[in-house]
Amino acid sequence: FSPLYIQLLRHTIDFGMVTFALGLTFYISQEIRKSDDEIETERSKSEKLLLNVLPAAIAAQLKLNEGVIAERYEESSVLFADIAGFTVLSSKLPPDQVVQMLDEVFRDFDSLAGRLGLEKIKTIGDAYMVAAGLPERRSDHCEAIFELAVEMQRLMREKFSKKFDGLELRIGIHSGPVIAG
Repeated sequence: FSPLYIQLLRHTIDFGMVTFALGLTFYISQEIRKSDDEIETERSKSEKLLLNVLPAAIAAQLKLNEGVIAERYEESSVLFADIAGFTVLSSKLPPDQVVQMLDEVFRDFDSLAGRLGLEKIKTIGDAYMVAAGLPERRSDHCEAIFELAVEMQRLMREKFSKKFDGLELRIGIHSGPVIAG
């Protein structure tokens, strides 16, 4: 082979190797970007789930500490409500209608609690629990929780009692020291 042909062959091989390396680098970088996007999507889902279960302040604290989080609140109020006659009503309705009814009632309660800056703790069956003065301390916790109770009763009387065969709401309120964890 002529030296010119060998030199052209080397340049062609060099160009091919450089092109292959650049192509491989581009492909790997695209895969890394795709993986990063998937990780970010999953992280976002995880964050939303965490914030759906816990108050933002507690979620942030939990991310920093792996230990047990417990705190004493000297001034707080907790409201516990349950639907009177729920057992009888739920035995008459199909399960999907029971769940739909609870969802509608609790969504409206959630909206009231959010508007008043209160923290929904949890729902269990037909029971609904809300706190004022924790995890964010506030001096008007009694007034805020009482306002929520009055609004929940009004909503039950004006909307849900008519819609769901005379539903009534029982509410209990505790004000004073609480240990939350």
